[in-house]
Amino acid sequence: MKLSIILPVYNVASFIGPCLASVFNQLADVDAEVILVDDCCTDDSIARAKDVIGQRENCHILRHDRNRGLSAARNTGMTSATGDYVLFVDSDDVLADGCLATLVSLADAHPDADVVVGQFDEFEADGEFRPAKWRQHGGVYDGDVIAPYLNSDIPVTAWNKLCRTKFLSANTLMFEEGLVHEDALWSFQVACCARKVVVADAVTYHYRQRGGSLDRQDNRSLHWQHYGRVYALQTDFVFSHGLQRNRLIFKTVEKNRFQLLADACLGDRATFDALYALLRDHVGWTLWQRTVVVFPGLKPWLRNLHWSLPRNVGRWIFAKIYG
Repeated sequence: MKLSIILPVYNVASFIGPCLASVFNQLADVDAEVILVDDCCTDDSIARAKDVIGQRENCHILRHDRNRGLSAARNTGMTSATGDYVLFVDSDDVLADGCLATLVSLADAHPDADVVVGQFDEFEADGEFRPAKWRQHGGVYDGDVIAPYLNSDIPVTAWNKLCRTKFLSANTLMFEEGLVHEDALWSFQVACCARKVVVADAVTYHYRQRGGSLDRQDNRSLHWQHYGRVYALQTDFVFSHGLQRNRLIFKTVEKNRFQLLADACLGDRATFDALYALLRDHVGWTLWQRTVVVFPGLKPWLRNLHWSLPRNVGRWIFAKIYG
């Protein structure tokens, strides 16, 4: 079994050394290639990476001709991967000791698994590892993967997931470029397509907490806009893959869309108007499907009625009720 370990790199000079060291320290008993994708760094990240890489022959550096973002860097790495499995590692994070051995062992034990994923913890500048806010239980999810994913039994991250390369290519599971919350969309699509996912009990990944979160108050409008794109694209994916009659998917996607619009109602009007227009263009379910086929009842019918009215009328009604 060969692994392709993909590291997008953009201005992480202070972190790339420990990240690469945590990978190289585990390669003695693993057949693996390491692919770094330079997304046009403006600092000395690549120079520092080369110092760590040295003369290693199993490490390749690819370079974009312009800065294209994390999604594009991961896609470039996937396109160049020659391994049976790919593992995404963010270049400011660190693999836990024994990560590769744990994930490979589970992949060997479950050769029909499309994805193997471990637990993770978090650390900040002090270097102290802390348990993640959300921790999944180890387990094997065979056949029905979307239910445990939507119930948060499978993490919503791209990193720390060992994915079968043929599974990703067969389902065209690439990352959406220009999207900030790319993991939320991609992991949802992976869960919709996967037939078996194995979750390890062991911590295999250390996630670095950094500043600049989109969840801060001053960035909330940007947060809403990007999640609007995520939920619009999720809706498109559900219909393109014939999953629109799955009640759990329907209820989860619709709950997310509704809550996003309700939150945006309390912010600036321009952001709400843009979000409503975006989601209106990706409604997906008809009013009949929403209330008869998938989720019957008078209450959901009334709640979803605004989607079937003229756009300006529907937007006005939603804002009046929930704003």
